[in-house]
Amino acid sequence: MAASDVDSNYNGLQVSLTKRRGILTSSVAYTYSKVMTMGDGAGDAYNENGEPECPYTCLVSTAANPVLVNGGTVPVVNGTGVQTGGVVEGWKQYYYGKASFDATHILAMSFTIESPWGKGMTGVEGVLVKGWSMSGIMHFQSGAPLTATDSVNIGNSGVSAARRANMVPGATLSFTGACSNPKAICWFNPNAFGPASELGAGDTPVNNLIGPHFYQWDLSLRKTIALPWREGLSIQLQGDAYNAFNQTNWNNPTVNNAGSTSFGQITGSLPARVVQLGGKFSF
Repeated sequence: MAASDVDSNYNGLQVSLTKRRGILTSSVAYTYSKVMTMGDGAGDAYNENGEPECPYTCLVSTAANPVLVNGGTVPVVNGTGVQTGGVVEGWKQYYYGKASFDATHILAMSFTIESPWGKGMTGVEGVLVKGWSMSGIMHFQSGAPLTATDSVNIGNSGVSAARRANMVPGATLSFTGACSNPKAICWFNPNAFGPASELGAGDTPVNNLIGPHFYQWDLSLRKTIALPWREGLSIQLQGDAYNAFNQTNWNNPTVNNAGSTSFGQITGSLPARVVQLGGKFSF
């Protein structure tokens, strides 16, 4: 049996509208929300199960109050040395922040248009004009929250783990200037974060970085041809275009190497336009 005292809360506004008029059916749905939780850290694909040295309290090494040993930053060796500094925070306070799946804005729209022409037509003319329909779906979503991390040793154990980074006082998160990689997009300022101390967890907040948003239209055009030999016999031809307008949707930036020049860089994107053709025989 496992017990958890992690708290989460969700607050949101949801609005939807559906309208049918003549040949057009359309709908729109919008959600404005915020998800806060203590369950996010900086470990797996969902940024969970982070700093392993924080089961109850966390010794956080901040810029104003760093963790030191004998006046330096070298880990305690063989039980010698005096450790000072740092800020002790309860794990709940330390982990509380936006959930990794939080999306502030989500907007979805859809429509279907049925062709009104050719209802009384027969023969070849009717086959060409009747049975057309077009539909589309639009999806917009705010970027995902991300946590700046880096791999550092834990104390003098020689074990490397992903720790949250340290914030650099006075540095802005926004990137300015020329990106060091001409084939990348510099999404965050690499100088705003540095690796955590070997002696204490980093002080950057959970999921305080926001990745790129997502925006895409998917369109579908269909043609249904009723066959004359038996009722209900038909052929449907269909063409689908995913990401029909070839919108560029960037991948999330690299956030697991705080302090490096490539931190915060985007080097790839989601798939471009994909077109597929298909047919269906109904009997």
